[in-house]
Amino acid sequence: MDMDYFKSFDLEISQRFETFDVDRSKLERGMYVSRIDDDVVTYDLRTRTPNCGSVMDNSAVHTLCHLFVTYVNSSDFKKKVIYFGPNASGTGFVLITRGMFHNETIAMCKKIFEFIRDYTSEIPMCSPEECANFKAHHLDGARKEATLYLPILNRWSGDLLVYPKK
Repeated sequence: MDMDYFKSFDLEISQRFETFDVDRSKLERGMYVSRIDDDVVTYDLRTRTPNCGSVMDNSAVHTLCHLFVTYVNSSDFKKKVIYFGPNASGTGFVLITRGMFHNETIAMCKKIFEFIRDYTSEIPMCSPEECANFKAHHLDGARKEATLYLPILNRWSGDLLVYPKK
């Protein structure tokens, strides 16, 4: 890392983020706690093993996000889910919750991914007025992603939420 470049902006890297201490060569598909700030928890829903060449299709991810958010906003979880979206590497999703127990969050994710797996109707919020890229959707791809991830979620529990360390 070029520290002089950061210093040219009067920035000094004083500490590393904990997520950079995760050994991605040991990271498997799963669900992990990335960060905890009081009652706000950031989860890493890892649908792919990092650095193995396979990433999610962006149109499928886009549709999956529409369905996930629509489900949340139509449920009792509406005030507990702060954010859901793809991670930057294309290997999973970021979920941020408030005031939820870990096992409650895992159960919620199972229920939502089952909903997505079985969804066959019109993609919600998919008009030019509602969506910034309304043509970039892939319902079958979203359903496939949910189908592939559900076996992981179905065996997951609170004691498995810890990242492998370096």
